[in-house]
Amino acid sequence: IMTAARYDGLHTNIHYENFPIVEEEVDNIYLTEDELKAIAELDLTGSRLDKYRDIFLIGCYVGLRVSDLLRIRKEHFYTVDGKEILRIRPKKCPTGVHIPFLWQDLKFRLDKYDYSLPKVTEQHLRSEAKEIGRLAGINSPVIIETGKHKRSKPYEKWELISSHTCRRTACTNMFKMRIPVKQIMMISGHKKESTFYKYIKISAEENASLMKKAISETVSGYVTYASKQGDFDGINFSQGQIIGRSENKIICCDDDISISAVTVAERLVKLSKRNKVTFF
Repeated sequence: IMTAARYDGLHTNIHYENFPIVEEEVDNIYLTEDELKAIAELDLTGSRLDKYRDIFLIGCYVGLRVSDLLRIRKEHFYTVDGKEILRIRPKKCPTGVHIPFLWQDLKFRLDKYDYSLPKVTEQHLRSEAKEIGRLAGINSPVIIETGKHKRSKPYEKWELISSHTCRRTACTNMFKMRIPVKQIMMISGHKKESTFYKYIKISAEENASLMKKAISETVSGYVTYASKQGDFDGINFSQGQIIGRSENKIICCDDDISISAVTVAERLVKLSKRNKVTFF
């Protein structure tokens, strides 16, 4: 709060920066791709909520702080090789950020306002975003632990939506798209990776799914590359299929793909040593 006030010219005191900071993990939410789609598909024709829905979604696509999001104007956009890019200098960042269009829906929302967002207040955006989330059926249960004694309190997810959810949603979904963290930080303005990793929110189940996908794609890459070299007869990597062969040995997936991926990787390494196959 003190830093934000200093950036806004409300004071010049810097001694507060030496105060010790007590940090606590906060259970903030983000919206999944399916939840964003549910909001986008709401019929809000003629409703006052329509413009708030558009601004909220744009925020979820670009990852700017709300104070910067509401400053977006047509002059902040340029095109490179036919690809549109948002260029803006955030208030809390000494240099500008360049944000590509990663979601097709972004252009549709911006076109409605000729790329200059309507003027609204952050307070109104916050309250209307909750109502939009409720109408979109974003009501999965969320348990929040608060206070020294970690008391649990249940919420429906829409109740926890705020204007700040936009930036967290963009960062988390970019992370799930496996965009390198350093590149996301250049958009989000985070200075430290440790801070960024606290900021994004994925569940344990989502993390396991991302890990399994990464392992599967890595093994698939091994097989594809080996096949191109003529050392393996590569076939698409999926459950129950043959994915490669060397001499008289055939490598197959087991029923549990997360286990088979590791097993296959180990076998490929052994075969590469014996057959002198080079993998990337």
